[in-house]
Amino acid sequence: MSTLDKMWQTEAPRLLIVTTTLPGEANVGGLILGDLLADYPAEQYQLAHLVAVGEEQAANDIPIPAWAGRKLEGKLDSIKSHAQFVSTFVPGTRSTADVLLAAIDQFKPDKVWLILDTPAAIMVAGAVAGVTEVSILCLVWDAPDYLLSKAAFGRMSQKVVLDHFAKALSKSEKIAVVSDSMKERYERDYGCPCVIMRHGLTAASRRPAATSLHSDDELLIGFAGGLYATDAWSAFLAALDSMDWKIGERRIRLRLMGESFLVKSKCAAQFEYLGYRDSIETADLLAECDFNYLPQPFEERLKSLAEYSFPTKLSSYVATGRPVLVHAPSYASLRPFCDRHQVGVVVDSLEPGAIAAAIGTLLSGDMYRTSSGNAARVAAEELGAEQFHAAFREFLSGTES
Repeated sequence: MSTLDKMWQTEAPRLLIVTTTLPGEANVGGLILGDLLADYPAEQYQLAHLVAVGEEQAANDIPIPAWAGRKLEGKLDSIKSHAQFVSTFVPGTRSTADVLLAAIDQFKPDKVWLILDTPAAIMVAGAVAGVTEVSILCLVWDAPDYLLSKAAFGRMSQKVVLDHFAKALSKSEKIAVVSDSMKERYERDYGCPCVIMRHGLTAASRRPAATSLHSDDELLIGFAGGLYATDAWSAFLAALDSMDWKIGERRIRLRLMGESFLVKSKCAAQFEYLGYRDSIETADLLAECDFNYLPQPFEERLKSLAEYSFPTKLSSYVATGRPVLVHAPSYASLRPFCDRHQVGVVVDSLEPGAIAAAIGTLLSGDMYRTSSGNAARVAAEELGAEQFHAAFREFLSGTES
């Protein structure tokens, strides 16, 4: 294993960032970390990059065990899975933690920032936080229940990971979170102050509010990013079918940007699939749309994702100055935020009729112009780069601030 001897700078860094994603990588985590560190002095931080065993590693990357999770069919599967977890995954994450602890002891950074974005990273964080006396900072994008379900950990293994999650957060100086519901729960459960830190775009990336629809004969709806709310998505397509892909005299066209989509329709639908586009082009293409669609899952197994996460695409959407159709269950973290700021319409039903009615409401009377104006305002005052970096500074500052 790497000892980090060569990857650390001559002077001890103020901040050690333990991450599975490097700044600038082509994923959400890489984009956000890159934006955060863009204005942070490079000589004041050091990255400890955790790379799963079996993946290509640079000389100074730190191996972290991979988990080949599979669907568990019964009690015997669960027992076998937990045995593998105890015999390989737990000692593997412990070894990774030992490397980090040795480096912390040798170089003594002021703070260690642990990004808890995978079950393995959570295990390492719990082991490190439970031993070191250096100040610990933790960042949580998604609730651990969702990460564990997604990776197919059995119930017994999940409990071990969740115990490490609790240890890491209870030992933290501060926790960065993305939603009000996360902040409320983690401050209550772990007695640690939380800072809401949501990704935001710069003023140069923001567009003015729309004042009218882009065409008299077409309604253009945008969607960009990963699609994990498949139940909401299917219901949305069924709603467009129920409308025969028309709103008044306008034909509806759906513009899609992302890796892959499952599309189906019993009507003469119009799908415009554009694949992956960089953030600048995505912003331009979304700004050409009349409104943008943001779904969250309704499935019980994904409840924690809807309840505690705060999708970064909302920041991208409001920056276009276009309204948002938020399709999410009543307990979703997006609901109170969007109700408070009125950036569009929220629909909390999978019934096609309710979704079609919500589209009609969004486009009726003064609603469209008002929602567009509110979206542009929220992009500047709530979900901008200025607020994002201010929250980052608060997160890194001492607890006395």
